[in-house]
Amino acid sequence: MPPPKKSVALRHRAHMIASSVEDQEAALMEWRARAQQGKETLQRIRSKMDAHKKSAETTKRGGRWLAEWTSLQREAVSRDLELSKAYASCAHLLPQSLRNKLAEQEEQKNELLGYLSERVTRIRKELEQLHKQKKPAVSRSAADTLRKHLSVAEGASGEEGDRRRGGKDDMRGGERGDGPAEPNGDTSEVDPVNDEDI
Repeated sequence: MPPPKKSVALRHRAHMIASSVEDQEAALMEWRARAQQGKETLQRIRSKMDAHKKSAETTKRGGRWLAEWTSLQREAVSRDLELSKAYASCAHLLPQSLRNKLAEQEEQKNELLGYLSERVTRIRKELEQLHKQKKPAVSRSAADTLRKHLSVAEGASGEEGDRRRGGKDDMRGGERGDGPAEPNGDTSEVDPVNDEDI
């Protein structure tokens, strides 16, 4: 006995519903995959935005610091010029011997600056050569040479510091009217000896 028409229609409807459900599930899976891809893309965009924001903040801070440093440098140059003018206006009040001493110290300072600049340039060149070497370890002779240059530069700067400190002591003595101070003598006052006491 053939099945009733209603059962055939119901089976067809059930088949259509099942096909529709499968299509909907496939569409849902595809939508979820696209959503995951969009989420990953959004995360990458956010990461790039954060990186650009940090870079912009760093650049902004660097520019602000550079502007402040430039302003401070200009102010230092202006103060140096004012100090030079003030010194030139009152230099004639100093004793001639003290002025000669200051001029000599200035010349020695310029010579030392030139010497140290030459040393620093030479040391930088040697460091660049050491970095460019393809050997895994730096040779001991090259390290000893670099160490020797550094010790010579430090010794020269220390001698100039002692020389300048001695010049400042001489300047203080000249301002008090006592004349330049002895470098290694006793500065305590000695009672004068009268001929009558001998």
